[in-house]
Amino acid sequence: MIIPTLDGFVAGEKVAAAKLTSHTKGAIEAAVYFKPFCHLTNNAAQGFASGATVKHTLNQVVSDNDGMADTANSQVVIRTAGRYRVTFGNAWEASTTATPGVRAVFLHTSDTGNPVAAQAFGAVANAQTRCNASFTLYCDAGDRLEIRGSQTAGALLNTRTDYGGCFLMVEWVSLA
Repeated sequence: MIIPTLDGFVAGEKVAAAKLTSHTKGAIEAAVYFKPFCHLTNNAAQGFASGATVKHTLNQVVSDNDGMADTANSQVVIRTAGRYRVTFGNAWEASTTATPGVRAVFLHTSDTGNPVAAQAFGAVANAQTRCNASFTLYCDAGDRLEIRGSQTAGALLNTRTDYGGCFLMVEWVSLA
């Protein structure tokens, strides 16, 4: 059997607690406390034509500790494979049309044609509507996440920037 060598250790050495701590502390802290996280928002209202599904603009980084934010393409690019808690949403202005319709937000991965998750609500006339969803999803390094929105108010409708506005958050939770 081959005995592995570790930098700073000699075979047969009786290791002092301080030396062992100095070699393991960083690895344990990284495993326990470092969890990739990215939170993107849109800092301006975005108009959506009735019946159209449009990619949300995500141009503002709230937090990103793993280099995942890609504001040029309004997406999150996964750098560390694993299971992620994905939370996304959108706040819509109140519709002034007689039939308020439906508001929806969709999560897409790597530019797939079909959403992997969605949330839709029937809107109430003259009331603001908020669509949010949160779930877990396994992602490989290089996967891209984006959100798209849709509404059927019968007229152009803008998103809101207050109350969280449009956002996408991803947080690593486990390896599998």
